[in-house]
Amino acid sequence: MHYQPSPTTLDPWAVHLIHYFSENIASCMQAIDGQHDGYRHLLLPIAHTSPLVLAPVLATAAFHMSRLETVESFSGPRSSSRLYNQALVELQKYQDFENVDTSTRLQILLAILTLLVNVMVTGSDDFPIIFRLLESALKAMGGEDELGRDELATFIVRQIHKMRVYAAPFLSEEEGIAVLSSKVYTTYGLNCLRFCSQQQPGLAAAVPIIESLVQQACGIYLSQAVEGPEKGMTSQTEDSTSRVQRFKDTLVSFPPGAPGEQVLIWATFVAASDCLLAEHQSFFRGVLRRLYEMIGFANLLKGIEQLEIIWQRRRHPGDRWTSMLPLSRAFVM
Repeated sequence: MHYQPSPTTLDPWAVHLIHYFSENIASCMQAIDGQHDGYRHLLLPIAHTSPLVLAPVLATAAFHMSRLETVESFSGPRSSSRLYNQALVELQKYQDFENVDTSTRLQILLAILTLLVNVMVTGSDDFPIIFRLLESALKAMGGEDELGRDELATFIVRQIHKMRVYAAPFLSEEEGIAVLSSKVYTTYGLNCLRFCSQQQPGLAAAVPIIESLVQQACGIYLSQAVEGPEKGMTSQTEDSTSRVQRFKDTLVSFPPGAPGEQVLIWATFVAASDCLLAEHQSFFRGVLRRLYEMIGFANLLKGIEQLEIIWQRRRHPGDRWTSMLPLSRAFVM
């Protein structure tokens, strides 16, 4: 889907980066691309008129563009690091979150959500800081109910729900257990997927498989976090291997080329963390590397590095891999 920009006074290089974001990043943030993609059709028009939203969009696009080396990298004032710092400066202008109008509140939340996309694209360890900022901003604004019920507010709330579920295991083991064991949270987390399938029913054949994989990943995480190494070693190994094999069998049933493969990153990473067999580790390493080649988000490379550490340490009983996930400060989604 192509983004049709509004008339703008932005510099041509900024318009180019916005278009790049539309083509290469927005589509990765939804299970099924289309006119319903709020990252393209809600966020980007606002970026044309709001410096607060524009800055993180430009920073994210500039980094992704330079990392893939598809074109000449931006430098000087257009470099991704300078643009990222500019995004933080713009956000600091609005520290009094509760005393701003509804339109500004929504722009603040859009900016922070885009910064979360940025830490996925860059693999930055700023992830916990940005996510806590999102939570504190929303709380200061009075919560989700104070944002309104229009299309933009609904999109923002849906994205916050999704981020909250997928971020939890990377923030702390306690939050991972609390969120992934909650039917309310996990249902909210899948609402974005279900929304996409409702907008494009003809492309939604793989949605039940995606839902199954996400639910299996939640179960895999909770089995490790709750039972952990206290369970007998032989029994734990057998159970873990069986869970991972079931996940793998489901994953290979995903229709080749079907929309939504990019949203399997989180579930695949969680399942990969539970691998004990070299055969399984090789399979998941290959899947994640292929996904990196497809979308170019650096959090995947950081995730693969973390998996190697987890697998090495799992040779010695006593460590729960669920306790290791927050250590890298990465957001693998």
